[in-house]
Amino acid sequence: MNKNIILAEEHLKKQEYIEAFKYYEKATKENEPLAYTGLGIFYYSGIGCDRNVKKAIECFEHAAKLNEPKAITMLADFYFEGNILQQDYKKAYDYYYESSVLGVGHAYGMLGVIKYKGLIDEPNYDDAFEYFDIGKDYDDINSCFYLGECYKNGNGVMKNEENAFRNYNRAVELYRGNPNMILQLAKCYYYGQGVDLDYEQAYQLFDEIKEKSEEAKYILTKMFYFGQYVSINYEQTLTYLSEIKNYNDSLVLQGILYYNGQGVEKDYTKAYMYFYGPAHNNNSEAQLLLGDCYLYGKGVKRDYQEALRFYRKALENKQKRANNAIGYCYYVMKEYENAILYYKKEEDELGYCGVANCYYKLKNYENAFNYYHKAAKLNNSSAMLMLSKFYKKGLGCEKSVVNYLFWKQKYIHMKKKHM
Repeated sequence: MNKNIILAEEHLKKQEYIEAFKYYEKATKENEPLAYTGLGIFYYSGIGCDRNVKKAIECFEHAAKLNEPKAITMLADFYFEGNILQQDYKKAYDYYYESSVLGVGHAYGMLGVIKYKGLIDEPNYDDAFEYFDIGKDYDDINSCFYLGECYKNGNGVMKNEENAFRNYNRAVELYRGNPNMILQLAKCYYYGQGVDLDYEQAYQLFDEIKEKSEEAKYILTKMFYFGQYVSINYEQTLTYLSEIKNYNDSLVLQGILYYNGQGVEKDYTKAYMYFYGPAHNNNSEAQLLLGDCYLYGKGVKRDYQEALRFYRKALENKQKRANNAIGYCYYVMKEYENAILYYKKEEDELGYCGVANCYYKLKNYENAFNYYHKAAKLNNSSAMLMLSKFYKKGLGCEKSVVNYLFWKQKYIHMKKKHM
């Protein structure tokens, strides 16, 4: 290594910046690439000399022409970020490519980001995945994190929650300063995606970033509401909700608290108002709950057509409970055939029981019996009670005291279990 560079680095270790600057400057006269990079960093930071961004860029550009990896990478970062140089993703990509050829792991990650986000052309997940896969071998943070994104969403590779978790975890191990990386890892623990469900681990990670991520604070809020790892605490739930300003889901939860009277006095009008905004911003849970307000006349005048309108919006947004909600609305309106159509779309205990109730109203006892039986097998207590009545009266089946007692006892046991 050049003698002047050795001396510069020795002074740098001792934090003798002015002396280090002088030796880097001497080394540039010998056209040393590292000297230009070192000098550029001094000019850029203003340590050991007056800050001069123009001179810094000139030094980096000169070093880049001499194939100095760090200078090439810094120029790439400047063009990517657009703070020092005018943002130009194409120039950034070209510099990152040069840097990657010289073995800089960060460059592979950034090449992947440009491809993944489609910053020059359309997104190219296949190319992005390949860059990330190489970058991870250099322990590049972006590469590890975005590999997690690729595996989570099936972009450029088959979905694999375990691989997503593994890469998120590695990214956080390498760098704990990015709230979004920690958020994605925490969500893996919270939802049990790629790893065993672990509310304690999730809580600790969400708590770490709660002041930097509204989503993290919202999930913490849910943990206090549902008693996940922590005890149910509506007061803490309300405290966190009051601190979250721009997150639709938090408004929905606040509405639920007023709807149920949890931690606050029950107020259907306030609940309706909290649901209203998010529902019109395409929040499927809010749409479902606003539909409930219209269906039951809670906080607003009862209006079945408005209830159906919001339930259908929720259905369009793939809300799980929407088919059964539409079915029940038609049931209340005594449009049993329409109700059956929607109930049948959900092959669950509520859907089966809803179909059975409709057939019962239509006096089709055989079909009612069959669907009550399906619902009862899925532990629906209402279906168990109805089955016992059917067996007692012989509706849609032969009378059977044994079966009547069996389902009556199952119903009683189920009710006691949930008391």
